Amino acid sequence: MSSKPIIYQIENLTKNYTFYSSIINLILGSISNILIILILSTTRTCRKNHCIFYLIVGSITDIGLIFAYLPFKIAGEIFGESPVNASTIWCKVQLTVCSILALCSLITTCFLAFDQYLSTNPRQQWKAMSTLRLAHRLTFFNVCFSISHNIVFIIFAENGKFGCAIYNPVVKTYFKVFFYPIFIIILPLTFIGLLGLLVYRNIQWHMRRRMIVMRRRLDRQMSVIVLARVLSIAILGSPFLCTTLYEINLNDNEENENKLAIYQLASAISYSLLYASYSMFSVGLDIGTTSCKICVVSCDAQHSVLFTEQLPHHAHIVQKEFPSYDEQSPVKILDIVNELFKKSTYLKDDSSIKSIQICGQMHGLILWSSKSPRTIVSSLVTWQDQRCSTEFLSSLGSMLTHLRTGYGLATLLWLMEQQKGKDDDLLKYDRAGTIADYVATIFCDDEVTDQSQISTQMATSWGAIDNQWPVKHRLLPEIVEPGTIIGYYKKKIPIYVALGDLQCSVFSCQPEKNEGIINISTSAQLALVTDKQSSNHDQLLSPMRVPYFQSKDLLVAASLNGGNVLSAFVHLVHSWNSSINSDSSSLSLDTLWSRLIQRGLESNSIIENISAALFGERHDPSMSASLTNIRSIHMSQLNDVGSVFRSICHWIIKNLFEMLGNDSSTINGIIGTGSALMRNGVLQREIQNRVQCQVKFNEHSDAAYGSALFAFMQ
Repeated sequence: MSSKPIIYQIENLTKNYTFYSSIINLILGSISNILIILILSTTRTCRKNHCIFYLIVGSITDIGLIFAYLPFKIAGEIFGESPVNASTIWCKVQLTVCSILALCSLITTCFLAFDQYLSTNPRQQWKAMSTLRLAHRLTFFNVCFSISHNIVFIIFAENGKFGCAIYNPVVKTYFKVFFYPIFIIILPLTFIGLLGLLVYRNIQWHMRRRMIVMRRRLDRQMSVIVLARVLSIAILGSPFLCTTLYEINLNDNEENENKLAIYQLASAISYSLLYASYSMFSVGLDIGTTSCKICVVSCDAQHSVLFTEQLPHHAHIVQKEFPSYDEQSPVKILDIVNELFKKSTYLKDDSSIKSIQICGQMHGLILWSSKSPRTIVSSLVTWQDQRCSTEFLSSLGSMLTHLRTGYGLATLLWLMEQQKGKDDDLLKYDRAGTIADYVATIFCDDEVTDQSQISTQMATSWGAIDNQWPVKHRLLPEIVEPGTIIGYYKKKIPIYVALGDLQCSVFSCQPEKNEGIINISTSAQLALVTDKQSSNHDQLLSPMRVPYFQSKDLLVAASLNGGNVLSAFVHLVHSWNSSINSDSSSLSLDTLWSRLIQRGLESNSIIENISAALFGERHDPSMSASLTNIRSIHMSQLNDVGSVFRSICHWIIKNLFEMLGNDSSTINGIIGTGSALMRNGVLQREIQNRVQCQVKFNEHSDAAYGSALFAFMQ
């Protein structure tokens, strides 16, 4: 008799707890999952991300599961009987829908863990398997399997002594003996737990090689979310599923959705906390030869990428009268820079910007007036300019024998020579620098000094010797060290003197000792960080020594022939194809690129007597592209366009190592980066064939990220 009041109290407490917790879980679970779906589906950096796709699918199934069960549970507590228990049809439909969604959610979590294992895998071929296409296919399989398996509930579910459940002894035995203990508990926990450990191992592998700073913020967050889900399942899932199995044996699974809602709430809270830890960031901007790129880096321990975007500037000025000239419009470049700043929501809040660092092409020259820099400005004479002939350079004297065409100082001296005996058009300018120096000045509301400033990195590429100009001229800027503040953006955000894109690209990779960096974009470089020495001005030698950071130098094989050579070859093939075929049947450039890369990967031969020095080299301007010793026995190779394409790629890589000379023998590892290299599997394979050491390809390392990273460290 004395035990009855206690039982009634427990039952009453259970009823009240179930009612109020169901309401709370319905509200919070719905809001949290809806917010997850809205945030992930509307954020620009999250679009077309396969891991994000899994998370959205998981949130959709979870919110569907909440609405398929909790409203009926609440209605049953209010009216005394749930509609599910009053109707066999409602029973079959609800139990079937809940089972499909629950199984789909569990399998999605397994696929999410598998995706993170692939995306963090150090093996490039495994990492390449992690795609949005694979996510779509696995999700389609998941939905089909979940629906087909849970059709059994439509057939056998019914209302009985313990409410809506399956009472058929055979099916009940299947769920008790195999489905819940093995398929739902043992297999998923083992699978997810093992993959969680492997993901952790992969991350440790990257950290040991200092690769963690090169991972994007989104990629890092995905690993955190997956590991958090694995821990949630390990901590909450095991006792929950064991309790579920016990309840199923009793045909009473009333507490099931409470724990599910708690898990969903914990998942939503952990996800929101990830985005609450970032408040300050630095901005890096790379002014390239063909495009501009912006990178916003958070000021956390991992220097995570919050936002990155790249846009072509199409600033090239066609010079039909002077084909040797190579000039670009600074107005078009500024328009693209402004567009990049508008694209990022992070840059709308100036209070969160810690600093701005700009880098860019290093040898070019641009002139402007400090009184009106946007309107009184010359064209940009790029590093590819060929107006300074060998005769002109040789006439400059013994102190300037190191200058080459395209160098800023050489171009300035050429312009001065052209003004002799004429009205000096240079008088309207009082500033000179690279395009990156010009853009940095535009962003400065207040300049620190009355004289323009240029970093040691840019000055060396211009033609300075040991940080001193070999000649004097009023337009030559003051040479300062990297990290020098030249002005302020919006009166408060420091802007540092512009840096070289090569140095910033290497800095983004954080190479270890004797680890070489191959960067192939428009041009190509093979760089090696060395101890600082006095500059070697013997330009007959192909490797150059240029200033780096932290009292270090870069030993660089800087080739003028990189992605631009391959682009010229592809355009040549495209023009031949267009001239032979009608416009409707000719291949697009993108299609032609992909097919030539595929043919190159399939090719087994290399044409040895080929030179791809289409743009010459600074140490030997007489170099040119050629194909020699052609005889009938070689025609089979020439008939194979894949062999020709591969041979050009082979020459580009071989040329870099030959330019670096004996110093290349000290390299014990290679990091490959650059837009042209990342898109071209043939170039990647030729690097791997060339060296015996480990080769890593990092698509997230670039000058924009390196410049932002450097700004953060100031």
